[in-house]
Amino acid sequence: MNLADFINNLTVANTIRKKLYLLFSLLVVLIIGIGIWNGYMILRTFYYQNIFDDVNKVMINILECRQLEDVFLKDDTKSDDFHSKGESINLKKIENEITHTNALIDNLRGKNFMNKQVELANTLDMLEKELKMYEYNLRNLSIHFRQRGFKDYGLEGALRNAIHAVEKSNVDYDKVIMLTLRRHEKDFFLRKDMKYFDKFNDEIPKFKSSLTNSKISRAQADSMMALLDAYHKFFKEIVEIEKNIGLKETEGLYGKLNASTYNLRKYSETLQINAQKLIDEAIQNLFFWLIVALIVLVTGTIAIVIYLVEKLEKPLNLVKISLAELSDGGIPKSEDIQTKDIILGTIVNAIHSIVERIKYLTNFATDIGHEKFDSHFEIKRDDDLLGKALVDMKHRLKYAKEESENRNTFTEKYTKFTEMLKNDYNSMEELGDDVVKNIVKAVNANQAGFFLYDKEQNVLVMHACYAYERKKYLQKNIEPGVGLVGQCYEEKDTLYITDVPDNYIQIRSGLGGSNPTCIALFPFIQNDECLGVVEIASLKELSQSQLDFLKRVSESIASTIYIYENNIRTKKILTETQLQAEMLKANEEEMRQNMEELHATQEEMIRKEKSYLQKIQILETKLAKYEDITSLHLVE
Repeated sequence: MNLADFINNLTVANTIRKKLYLLFSLLVVLIIGIGIWNGYMILRTFYYQNIFDDVNKVMINILECRQLEDVFLKDDTKSDDFHSKGESINLKKIENEITHTNALIDNLRGKNFMNKQVELANTLDMLEKELKMYEYNLRNLSIHFRQRGFKDYGLEGALRNAIHAVEKSNVDYDKVIMLTLRRHEKDFFLRKDMKYFDKFNDEIPKFKSSLTNSKISRAQADSMMALLDAYHKFFKEIVEIEKNIGLKETEGLYGKLNASTYNLRKYSETLQINAQKLIDEAIQNLFFWLIVALIVLVTGTIAIVIYLVEKLEKPLNLVKISLAELSDGGIPKSEDIQTKDIILGTIVNAIHSIVERIKYLTNFATDIGHEKFDSHFEIKRDDDLLGKALVDMKHRLKYAKEESENRNTFTEKYTKFTEMLKNDYNSMEELGDDVVKNIVKAVNANQAGFFLYDKEQNVLVMHACYAYERKKYLQKNIEPGVGLVGQCYEEKDTLYITDVPDNYIQIRSGLGGSNPTCIALFPFIQNDECLGVVEIASLKELSQSQLDFLKRVSESIASTIYIYENNIRTKKILTETQLQAEMLKANEEEMRQNMEELHATQEEMIRKEKSYLQKIQILETKLAKYEDITSLHLVE
């Protein structure tokens, strides 16, 4: 039946009941159509929400790649497995993250709406292109590191073999120049400054000259020259590779990698902003069509009422007055409308019900629009499609908002936490203080303890605590396997306990002390080694989002502790090297002073020898004269 047939049937209908059936059939069709359309708008909103979730996963994967890249450059490039077998766990993890990210990008590109979103599609293309460039630069960087080598591997291993052969030879060479060459070599490796390479090149001719002038055989000289040329050649090749890698973070492959990282972050943020715009537009459209639906519903209802009034012989002024009040936004009082006509009375009651329902729906929709998700809506009928759609929309939007807020909140907290871990700490206590303080604030806990494993004493030592007080004992040293902290360390796994033993921990406040509701312990795992444990106590149970956040934070803390301990060892080696260099310099100075004193002594002996010779010559002259005089006397 088309609209013309419907109007014709409505005109020829000769009873109120038939007209009511026809009009309310039209209203039902409108309600069903509006419900279907709004359902479609709700589904589209959650479709965009899924897109936004994928975009967030892309951004998180890029951040994970950056962290794994830092660990690879600081640790794996100095490991035996990497240089001997070319294996790197962190490099494989980065490749997996990149593969996952590419899959997410392909999934986003395959969405039905993408052909209409030119800016979003272009951003995805640029992100994919930059991701390939990042992977290429990282792979190229790993190849250069393997070519360069470390200790006994690669070019550095060949260099060390060449110079060790020179040092272990039986040839008498100038050890001062050799030590100077080694010092310039190590200075370049430590500081990546080309001036040390220039100084190294200046010392090579001197060393060769000293070999030429030394009293060694031709064969020995040729052998030493060949080893020295190999040493010089390997060092020049290492310098070229270092230049390709980048002597500074803005140069070479380092610069390209950092530029790719910056672009990836920029494009992912742009992608996130565009995805958020899609969600906002979808929500705005949803609210717009809800309002349109309510307006159509109200308008249709009023139109039906007006039509009935005009077509039903217009005998009832009370009904007219009631409809007039309705059209003006008023609601007639029940006592003002009295009629003996059952059908007209039904119409009046229906008008009251419709107006109340419209107000109820409007108020509920307005509450949802203002994000008042605690507003209650009562569904009185199983076939109330609009009511069910509104309730379902409320639950979905509430869930979407909570998930978005939790995700954004903990992503922001995790980002701030990782930035905090990049600070230059002077001690583990200082690091631990920052860790426990920020963890307690991040998850709204009450207490936290920071324990690190001491290999020499084979105990877990508390380095920091926040609002930490036990009722009976405050243990600062805990053996592995003893208590919850020792158990967490021994098992290398997270412990979350809601059935806390009595008097295990007392949380103090101004009103007294109480037992915590839950205890959470997270190990610091790095390279399958447990470096320590963080213990958190809270009066409220921790949500899954909070536990996931704490697990990710514990992994970042483990990396920071591992890097910090490596830095301490590196500083110790550097200090010992500098001390040895200073001792060598002092020995050289002492030798120079001894040589000067010996030279002065030789000059003094020569001067005295000349003086003695002069005296002897004078005495001999006098003796000769005396002998001549004696001879004359004898002759006479």
